[in-house]
Amino acid sequence: VHVRPGAEKGANNGTSWTDAYADYRTGLAAFVADVTKEELWIAGTNEVSGAATTHSFTRAVAIRGGFTGAENTIGEREAGRQSVVDGQNLYDCLNFQNSAAVTIERMFFTRGLNSGMKKTGGAGDLTVEECSFFLNGYGGSWNYNNTYYLGGGGGASLVGTAAATLTLKNSDFTGNGTSGNSDDGSGAAYIATFKRVYMNGCSFVTNYPNALRGGRASALQVYNAPFAVSNCVFRGNKKNCASGCTVDVTGNCGGSVFANCLFAGNYNTFGSTYYGGTGLGVVALALSYASNTVDFA
Repeated sequence: VHVRPGAEKGANNGTSWTDAYADYRTGLAAFVADVTKEELWIAGTNEVSGAATTHSFTRAVAIRGGFTGAENTIGEREAGRQSVVDGQNLYDCLNFQNSAAVTIERMFFTRGLNSGMKKTGGAGDLTVEECSFFLNGYGGSWNYNNTYYLGGGGGASLVGTAAATLTLKNSDFTGNGTSGNSDDGSGAAYIATFKRVYMNGCSFVTNYPNALRGGRASALQVYNAPFAVSNCVFRGNKKNCASGCTVDVTGNCGGSVFANCLFAGNYNTFGSTYYGGTGLGVVALALSYASNTVDFA
């Protein structure tokens, strides 16, 4: 299924670039509904036109960007090109749950209302590769003890099950934040309840939860999801609210490792005892069992 803004003069049925869906939301909904289609190809810059629906993927699918609208194969795409989904600080960019494997690659999610991307559950694996999350999370309102937002991430909020694997490759989280009061979550990414998380070559730069509580971490919170994070950069992230840290690791995350990662210039300032802490430094650990370990290599 093809999506290309500016394709209004075609048949608007997604069968080719000429007849592509001109509206991102319409094309995404049609792709989800057509169980014979395995891939969604998105070109150009797409402004989100309406409130987000949480789509359900029950078959293995791939959502691919980086197209100009002239390619016949994914190999014809220009190296490094991404396709844009812009929530305009009014709507989330992509919300879904999946019982089958989902791959999302070469997409640029920006100005999502609460998150740039939100996986709300499901036992299907998720792979995110060569994607960017930029300036998401500032339009919404995270409310304390509001379970819809609690434990969210401004850039991406990814929740799975104990049977699912999450893989993040060569993706960047820049300038994402929050704009409400929640004691959980992160400016850039919140990851919860996976069998294993693999993250390689990602960057978390200048993310900023902009609220009094604003979540646990400026860059990354991981909850009940053992992980292997390698060759990643955490730089210039700021948290000016309670219990501030750059990365928060909580729950059953034993056997996790940070390998060859850079932490530089992260800034955590405010630590009120009333709001639960004194500022927790760069990495805060609160593991479920004494035998759990997180290694740094």
